Amino acid sequence: MTSLAFDKMHLKNILLICSLILFTILAIFFREEIYLFSMMMFGRGDDSVIRSYIQSKPPFFAALFVLFQFILVLVAVFPGELLQVFIGVVYGLWWGVLICWAGVITGSMLVFFIARRAKTSFLGKKKEELRAQLSEQFLNSNRHHVILMILMYATPGITYGLVTFIAATCTKIKWYQYLAVSSAGSLFFITLTVLFGDLIVTANPMITIIITSCLFVLMVIFALNKERIVSSVFYKRKTINEKLNSFKVKEPSELLYKIIVPFFVRKIVIPKNVHINYLFDVKTLKPPFIVLGSHPSRLDYVYVIYSILPYKMNVILNRWFLQNKLMYPLLTYGGGIPKRLFAAELTVMKNIMAVVKNKGIICIFPEGINTIYGASNPVIPGTAGLLKHLKLPVVSVSINGAFLTVPKWNYNANYSGKIEVNVDLLFTPEQTEQKTTEELLSDLNEKLAYNDFKWVRENKIVYKAKKRAKGLNHLLYYCPNCKSQFKLTAHGNNIWCTECGNGAYLDNSFQLNKIKETDVFPQDITEWFKLQESVLSGEVAAEFFEIREKCKVNTFNKEGDTLYLKYTGEVIIDKSGVRFIGKNILTAKKKELFCERAKLPMVANTLNKSFDFYLAGDYYEFVLDDGIKAVRCSMAIQQIYKHYEEKK
Repeated sequence: MTSLAFDKMHLKNILLICSLILFTILAIFFREEIYLFSMMMFGRGDDSVIRSYIQSKPPFFAALFVLFQFILVLVAVFPGELLQVFIGVVYGLWWGVLICWAGVITGSMLVFFIARRAKTSFLGKKKEELRAQLSEQFLNSNRHHVILMILMYATPGITYGLVTFIAATCTKIKWYQYLAVSSAGSLFFITLTVLFGDLIVTANPMITIIITSCLFVLMVIFALNKERIVSSVFYKRKTINEKLNSFKVKEPSELLYKIIVPFFVRKIVIPKNVHINYLFDVKTLKPPFIVLGSHPSRLDYVYVIYSILPYKMNVILNRWFLQNKLMYPLLTYGGGIPKRLFAAELTVMKNIMAVVKNKGIICIFPEGINTIYGASNPVIPGTAGLLKHLKLPVVSVSINGAFLTVPKWNYNANYSGKIEVNVDLLFTPEQTEQKTTEELLSDLNEKLAYNDFKWVRENKIVYKAKKRAKGLNHLLYYCPNCKSQFKLTAHGNNIWCTECGNGAYLDNSFQLNKIKETDVFPQDITEWFKLQESVLSGEVAAEFFEIREKCKVNTFNKEGDTLYLKYTGEVIIDKSGVRFIGKNILTAKKKELFCERAKLPMVANTLNKSFDFYLAGDYYEFVLDDGIKAVRCSMAIQQIYKHYEEKK
């Protein structure tokens, strides 16, 4: 063992000393050519005459350059790229590439054969440490070894000799296979460096300066990001799913909060009719603290973030929004924390604690999903427990009027009317500690409650809106007069029953008015929706309640960034939960999904289309063939949970 180590050490030293002596002798022997080359580099003398002089030398002169490149691969003492640029200056593009390529290939193959037998890389201590590190990364890499070797050839700082030694000692690749890999991997990048040398002579000086400057900038970028670049070579970029499953929260961007939010958001995103009322001075509160926002519309995130300026917040978001290649960087840049709806996740709690430890601000929308009927959903019970655990000040941001600017029954609408945002101190740390969980939950439901139809009626708010009832029959399906279901239709500002003719007119305040004296309906749309809930609650209580609907199921791909149609079949909703029976549309293989009722307090839905939820970590969207039934399905799931789970 000692003898082997001694031989390796002496062999490396001998090779290094011999290489230095050889380079010194060659430098003395070719001092005239080196002088001419320096004249060429600094623009003195006739480039074509100088190049012709060097090229007129005997063939062994070019063979020496092949030898130089061969030695650099073998010993890795000097950067090979500098020699390749020199050869490009002297011999031009085509002969230069041939000379460099011949040296690299012969050197690589010699290193390959020696390394496979002797297991030595002829490197100094630092290079040997780098070789060991790269070898470990190579073995643990999730890339195919052939692809990885080609990428290593392209990475600055990883010499051809290192790549060859790793290939020889860490893989079982055959010599002829490696010959093909090294030939392909090195040729393109040799061509680039030789081309740069050729351009020094043939191109306009300004072009040469620009190219040199660009290369210098790239070198600086590589120096600053070397570890990240080398890591990206060995490991494939994480998929969206992998990133989300191991998500670590980031501090919200200063640029986003100091420039984009104050100017772009206020002038373009937030309507001029948004009024923010501060019931206490937010600036007197020092982080960390918690912000709880009501959730009547899709722009609530913007309203809440803007109302808490100049503070930055980490907002807990539906994971669905981050499962998009474009939205992921933007939302994480803004400090978003992904969470699956109605699921307890350890990573979310860890990220919340990380924000608190860093004296940040957590923003939560405790309803979970935004309302579809204009009034608040119940606060998720776990919110109260979280407040008890964190023992931080709690700020409430309640929003009125936002639902009616973009009502869920017509997402394409953008109605103009007043929006009121109220910011208040909800709990002090002492209050959260003193109150019971039940008391906290009751206070949360009371403070964050809203009913846009009632608020508009009491404050006599008028909206500039046309076709106010368009799509309203996708939300309301029960006729209060004849008790029929799915016989309602809507057009313009009217909604009516095709079975009995009962109907209503929607005025500029979204209040229901009689079309005929005999028309019968609740006070407003919220009350109409609650009437549907009470009817459905009675249906759910029946022993054999069941809903069956033909549907298609969309889910995310393995990477988690593309939603696609995967299954087709039938969804069944009964007192046990939600079951899907169908088949994979590509393989025709039978597929069955089941989610027990205890895990579904409510589900998100898109009116006239679908409902969706997460099951065992995966997202499923059930797109009904008869889309208008989507609202009843989502309501039934919620009523089943209330009837069987909340009574326990």
